[in-house]
Amino acid sequence: MNDKEYIIENVIKSGEFTGQYGLTIKYTIQAGGETGDLNQKVNTPAPKIGDKIFGHFEDTQYGKRFKKASQAGGGYKSNPETQLQIMRQNALTNAVNYCIGKAGFMEKKEGLKFLTGKEIIEVAFYFSQFSEGKIDFNHKEPETKEQEPKTEEEEEILDFVGRELEDRDEKD
Repeated sequence: MNDKEYIIENVIKSGEFTGQYGLTIKYTIQAGGETGDLNQKVNTPAPKIGDKIFGHFEDTQYGKRFKKASQAGGGYKSNPETQLQIMRQNALTNAVNYCIGKAGFMEKKEGLKFLTGKEIIEVAFYFSQFSEGKIDFNHKEPETKEQEPKTEEEEEILDFVGRELEDRDEKD
């Protein structure tokens, strides 16, 4: 059993039946040059051409079937790029919340300057760097990681966020 990611090339609803999990929809899918049946619960979104699906085709007593990999408990391996995208989105969301909160403590004119796209992206960059373990809470790079040269822009962002953190600590 070699689970892998497939892209659905063709799909046809080929029936339905009541199984041990209730009403089940049967689709015949073509992916990766193979064709087989995919059974899904009625409340699972129907597969569409172009969808990515993770699992494997196997021969059964009922013919060739596509078996999805379990996403809970180990069988499913996440895509590292997807994880980075999720981490960046989380950093951006938290940066927006942080900047809005910080701007709320400023004079209106100053607060609006702090809510520019550039300011928010700079904070999001810092948050994502922290989430990736590239910097720690003391604004230092971990000693165990290989030191990478920073661009001038990265240094400016880190300095900016460091000053913000110092300002926050002084106010506390």
